[in-house]
Amino acid sequence: MNPQVEKFIKLPFYKRLLVVLVLLLSIAGAFYFFVFMPKIAEYQGLVKKSEALQAEIVQKKSIADNLGRFREEFEKMQHRLQESLKELPNDKELPELLTTISSIANQNQLEVKKFQPGGEVPKGFYAEVPVALTLTGRYLDIGKFFFDVSEMPRIVTVGNIKMKAVGGKSSQMLVSVDCQAITYRFLSAGENQPPPVKNKK
Repeated sequence: MNPQVEKFIKLPFYKRLLVVLVLLLSIAGAFYFFVFMPKIAEYQGLVKKSEALQAEIVQKKSIADNLGRFREEFEKMQHRLQESLKELPNDKELPELLTTISSIANQNQLEVKKFQPGGEVPKGFYAEVPVALTLTGRYLDIGKFFFDVSEMPRIVTVGNIKMKAVGGKSSQMLVSVDCQAITYRFLSAGENQPPPVKNKK
C-alpha cells in the first residue's frame, strides 16, 4: 500500500474529515474562480448583447412599420423644397427675371431712367442680387409697380425708397423714385462652399 495512503488511513477520523473538506474546498474554489466566474462573465456579456440586439430589432421594426409614412413625408418635403426653389432663380433665369421687372415698370407707364444690377452678395445657400432703380411716373402708377413686383412668383423685395416730386399737374403729379430691388439666386452645391483657407508659412 502507498505509504501516504496508509498514513492518511491511520489518522484520526476528524483529521481525515478535515483533510477531505480542505481538498473539496480547494477543488470547489478552483472550479469557482477558473471555470464558473469566467462563464458568468461570458453569460452577462451575452445577456447585454442580446438586450442591445433586441432594442435594435424593436427600433428597426418601428421604422419598418412606419416606412410608408416616412416615405410620404419625405416626398412632401421634396415637393416643398422644389416649390421653394422655384422662388429663387438660377443663373439662366436671372436675366429673364430682371427683364420682367423692367417690363413691369414699362407696363405701368413708368420711365426707367436707371436699371443697374449690382454685385451678388452670398448668403449661404442663396445670393442677393441688388438692382438700383430710378423710375419716373405718376404716384399711383409707381404704387401699382410696387404691387405688381410683390405679386411676382419669384422673391423680389424693394427697399431704400426715396421719392421726390418732379412736376406735372396736381392731379397727375410726376414723382421720381430711387430704390433698390433685391432678388435672390439659388447657389449650387459648389458655389456655396466657403473658400479654402490658405496655410500661412
